[in-house]
Amino acid sequence: SEGGYELRGRPRSVGHALNAPRSITNQQLNTFFPMLSFRLKSNRLGGIVVPKNFSVAALTSGNYTYQIAASSVTSGGQWISAGDDSSVEYNLTATSFTNGTVLEQGYIITSNQSSASPSLEDYPFRFQLERNSLTTPPTCYEFVLLVSATSAGSVVCSVNWEEVT
Repeated sequence: SEGGYELRGRPRSVGHALNAPRSITNQQLNTFFPMLSFRLKSNRLGGIVVPKNFSVAALTSGNYTYQIAASSVTSGGQWISAGDDSSVEYNLTATSFTNGTVLEQGYIITSNQSSASPSLEDYPFRFQLERNSLTTPPTCYEFVLLVSATSAGSVVCSVNWEEVT
């Protein structure tokens, strides 16, 4: 297309409520911990979902590192549908993760509240949610927002994506 391409779809978003942040305990220090993950629903493997941007906010003082990982798999927590008309389910309470390719990382150094807003908007379709239909049952790979801290604290995160129709 000579005129370029504009992504058109349904925008969606999920995240932690400010009154329900994820806590990083002393046992989890200096280790990346899954704060938010999302994937295609197993009955919607044909969906085209493109992550747009993420938000990470530290609610307590400390030093934090975040990573966005693709092609990960988390365990624990509860998967929740993003809606009947959505191809996505998300997990705000996962307890561990395996694998994944780090797409972006950054730091939040704070003596008060601070945040970061990493974005993948410059890469439409390059990082769409993946699935492996050759496995039984099919494997839905996840985007995971990971956070590590040097001291115990509280963090909230969110993700925005586009569902192409």
